[in-house]
Amino acid sequence: METAVRGRSGSRERGRANSMRHVPSEWCLDVPPNEGLDVALMLSPAHSDQPTADWLLAKLTSARLIARRAAHHQALTFYITANYRTLLLRAEQMKLKKRLKPEFGGGLGTFSVANAEMFLNVENEGEFFTSQERQTLIQECINTIQAKDDEKCPADPSITFFQDQPIVALLRAKGIITDLFPLHDLPYLEVLKATWVNRVSITQPIEDIREYFGAEVAFYFSWLGYYTYWLVYPALLGTLLWLFMRNQFVTDVASVLFSMFNVVWITTFLEFWKRKSSEQAYNWGTLDKPSDLLEYPRPLFRGTREISPITNRPELFYPHWKRVLFISTVTVPTLLFSFVLVFGSMFITFELQEWADYYTTNPLIRMFPKVCLSILVALSGDIYQRVVHFLNDQENYRSEEHHRNGLIVKLGLFHFLNNFFALFYIAFYLRDMTRLSQFLAALLITRQVVGNIKEVGIPYFKYQMAKQKLVRTVNSAQEEEPQAAVEGVAKLRFMAQCVMQDASCVFRRIVHQAKAKVDRDHRGSVKSEASRTLSQAQIECEMANYDVEDMFEDYLEMFIQLGYVVFFSSAFPLAALCALVNNLFEIHVDGFKLCNSFRRPFGLYAAGIGVWQNMMEVMGVIAVLVNCSLLVASGQLARIFPGLTTVQIILIAVLIEHIALALKWAISVTIPDLPAWVAAEMAKVEFKRIQALREVELAAIRARSREVSPATRTEKTSTRTRNSSIYDQIAEDNEDKPEPDENGNTPTTTGEKKPGVQSTV
Repeated sequence: METAVRGRSGSRERGRANSMRHVPSEWCLDVPPNEGLDVALMLSPAHSDQPTADWLLAKLTSARLIARRAAHHQALTFYITANYRTLLLRAEQMKLKKRLKPEFGGGLGTFSVANAEMFLNVENEGEFFTSQERQTLIQECINTIQAKDDEKCPADPSITFFQDQPIVALLRAKGIITDLFPLHDLPYLEVLKATWVNRVSITQPIEDIREYFGAEVAFYFSWLGYYTYWLVYPALLGTLLWLFMRNQFVTDVASVLFSMFNVVWITTFLEFWKRKSSEQAYNWGTLDKPSDLLEYPRPLFRGTREISPITNRPELFYPHWKRVLFISTVTVPTLLFSFVLVFGSMFITFELQEWADYYTTNPLIRMFPKVCLSILVALSGDIYQRVVHFLNDQENYRSEEHHRNGLIVKLGLFHFLNNFFALFYIAFYLRDMTRLSQFLAALLITRQVVGNIKEVGIPYFKYQMAKQKLVRTVNSAQEEEPQAAVEGVAKLRFMAQCVMQDASCVFRRIVHQAKAKVDRDHRGSVKSEASRTLSQAQIECEMANYDVEDMFEDYLEMFIQLGYVVFFSSAFPLAALCALVNNLFEIHVDGFKLCNSFRRPFGLYAAGIGVWQNMMEVMGVIAVLVNCSLLVASGQLARIFPGLTTVQIILIAVLIEHIALALKWAISVTIPDLPAWVAAEMAKVEFKRIQALREVELAAIRARSREVSPATRTEKTSTRTRNSSIYDQIAEDNEDKPEPDENGNTPTTTGEKKPGVQSTV
């Protein structure tokens, strides 16, 4: 039986080896459903050769990682994990915050191996780290693998590393490593989908989302749910205003009040969100961010090698004044020229459309400006994105966070102007409030519905295309075993049918196979049988990455929607209601997309929503200016005060604008960003931690003191008075001080050294 199984497995290996000319035949084995695997690292097909694989495997092993390799298509994939000790050491280096035991003050503390007994569940390897924390720690181990001086890469001899340079980031930038992603934890994912994606509810299991996807993803969904909750207030008032828009004077007064309400609303919402995010960041241990100088620089960061005053090692340095000079002389003028060129062209197109609608009835002529506008928007967006990426790279940011924030600000500014330019044109140039209301309603309804369909449909379509490619690979690799190939394709078709109906069936089926594999006694035959089907890791290799651009698109959609709500609420009072209804679906659409259509992202460190908070605060200031200008452009103030001149009406609008800005400032000052209980809790935990460490240190000193004679202790006390800490001196004094006699005098005791005991300093 074993001979037959081995023979079938060998024939399959030869079949796949023929279809993978870049991969050695001994690697052409399917990996069974992942057991204890955390991270997958994929090489490009052009660099999946023996020397590169051996070199990279040696680097992974040197970082105390456990890796096994397998072939996928024409590329090589490493499946990586780590033992508990490696994870503990890496957690200490990353200053990971973990919960302390109650006797040590509770709360969160920075983990250290020396004080590991102070942390809750540290004795239980399966409970101390979540799967997301394990994968983040392993990612850090991989990213910090360093090269020797003048070491060359076997895949590309032109790549030369300098001393202690991280190699994986550079290999990814050069395209040698194509992917590095964590694998799904299927049982946890099943629970998460049951309590979140497949459940019709406005509440979300934010803690579970954070434990599985990390703090950055959890902050997005927490902000989205909080924003949706706060939309209830403008949605309710806007609906009442829309229902009772009968009398013109009452409508104008109500519109002015509603505009001011929205200005106050966005300020209050953002201030309360900052408090909520501070609470969550404290509970998740991300409130205190480590210094950027302790992070490894980006792989594309350029500079001169100098000795770092922090690490005392050679590192790359780039003067800050060079970046400021480049931004001032190149980036800002280039962006301003791009804005003038693009939006000047859009203005001409709008004017051409107005001329065509007024002077002709020919449908082709009327359609021509719309076609030109569509082409202009598509081309300008693509060209601008390329220009922004180039400029952002030339600004040469050291950290990934600053590089990403610079990209978000530049792209967000363009998309902001691109989405609101037509509305500003209608509101302030044409001054057509009826057309503005209709256009805004069309944007809120059609754009967001199409956007939700696109968010789910495009990733699913890409997955289907990749799945079909994988089917063809399996068919060609199993030509000598037609029946096995048919079974594999049938399973793939079954998986594809289940993804849209109930995506959990796919992973539940794989989990069932994994459990059955563990329960069997004959490992050899089981491995051969499992290799006939696709593993979970292979399925996830066909999924798309949920990267920075996907997170940017999710935030951008909500950012633009928030602008629709607070800018033109007086023109279309139902904007907040449309946004509220959309967001109820958006939460589940984004959750479904993340759980079923994308790979699992690494848990990124985040103390909030980042630069988006600042952009929304700027939007709140712009909302004041837009709403006050709209009161003048719409004629509402002129109808409320018919006897005033145009100058007087403008002065009233300026007065309202100043009052609104002063009110915004008063709200931001009155509501503190950090709740008082969080500040008090942080101080209390820190005090208890210091006290607990002091008790541990004193206990250790007392234990050492009992092992030596009084004379030795006297000698040690005099020496440690000069060299030791204050806690050592206090402990020695308390330990060596004799009891006073009945006359109140303190006798001096001396003693001789015990044999074999040496006095140490």
